[in-house]
Amino acid sequence: MIAALGAVLVAGAALGACGALPGDAVVEVDGSPITKATFAHWMKVAKAPSKPGARYQAAKAEVLGFLISADWLIGESSSLGIKLSDAEVKRELVKEKVAAFPEPAKFKAYLHSSGETVSDLLLNLKVHLLGQKLEQRELKGKSQAAKEKAFEAFVKVFRKKWIAKTECRAGYIVKDCKQYKAPKAAPAPKAK
Repeated sequence: MIAALGAVLVAGAALGACGALPGDAVVEVDGSPITKATFAHWMKVAKAPSKPGARYQAAKAEVLGFLISADWLIGESSSLGIKLSDAEVKRELVKEKVAAFPEPAKFKAYLHSSGETVSDLLLNLKVHLLGQKLEQRELKGKSQAAKEKAFEAFVKVFRKKWIAKTECRAGYIVKDCKQYKAPKAAPAPKAK
């Protein structure tokens, strides 16, 4: 349940070097840590392979991308005064839960099979709802033709701002980290 804005922010491949982060943080977004335990939990939810390899790296980038963009959306919303109370998020979760799982046992079975917790669902929903509110704020009053350009411009500024506030530990660096270095393109073959 990631809003369109959140989906745009999903991170890419891991590379680069890193500075020092406090404690067991793998990433720090504007002073807010994402811990190894949080990362490990979401890797289990994503049913990621536990051993390094191409699939592990892709899952790691996806999980870190989600966690980082969640912090970005929450931080940006807060800085713009966009409010969303825990009670609002819980009410929305209850609505969605009742619609998707009319029987409580089925909801409990879903949580068990997915590895998610109610807190995970609340975070996903909060990110989704904040993404919607940010998108509505940025596109309000714009013509349909202007909306796409406005959204692209907002995302560009938003990413630049929040990448500068995102510090990642070595081994956890993705394209949303300020330490990320894009891979160099292979040189073109010389013509004979």
